[in-house]
Amino acid sequence: PNLSCVEFLEYMAAIKGLDAKSTKKRIDELLQVVNLVEAAKRPLGGYSGGMKQRVGIAQALLNDPQLLIVDERNLWPVEAEKHNMPWITLTRFIGHSILISMNTEEQKEEMETGLDILESRIDELIKIVDKLTQNNRSLLSKQERLIAERADLIDKTDMARIRVESMISRLKSMESNL
Repeated sequence: PNLSCVEFLEYMAAIKGLDAKSTKKRIDELLQVVNLVEAAKRPLGGYSGGMKQRVGIAQALLNDPQLLIVDERNLWPVEAEKHNMPWITLTRFIGHSILISMNTEEQKEEMETGLDILESRIDELIKIVDKLTQNNRSLLSKQERLIAERADLIDKTDMARIRVESMISRLKSMESNL
């Protein structure tokens, strides 16, 4: 109860055999994900139940698991937003599979609602990415056209320079014949 959140996570990282250099950065990232940055140096004994659960989530994510099995309401999309832990940020951060245990029909419905919200956000992101891809293609096309025009101008400039040099050469030749 006397350890701070940071101290506890450092201790757990050491037990898991994680590299000390990367542990500090990882802990900083996780504290942001679970919204405990401001409370990070306070003793765990003073944390609320929900805060302790979020410390547990951070602990579970310390070694970047491929599969995370949870029985934790704070990981659900609807609950995550209440704790300023955006579900999309959490899932993007760990980038792996999450298996969530549910005990009641109400929990299942909450989860489905949250997943519907997540799916609509993902659809919005896909549309944005598609639009950016189209814009990028358009810009590339314009860039290719400008490069071709520049090459054409260089060719014309080179031809004009050759003509001018030829004229100068003829004029010098004519001048020397006079």
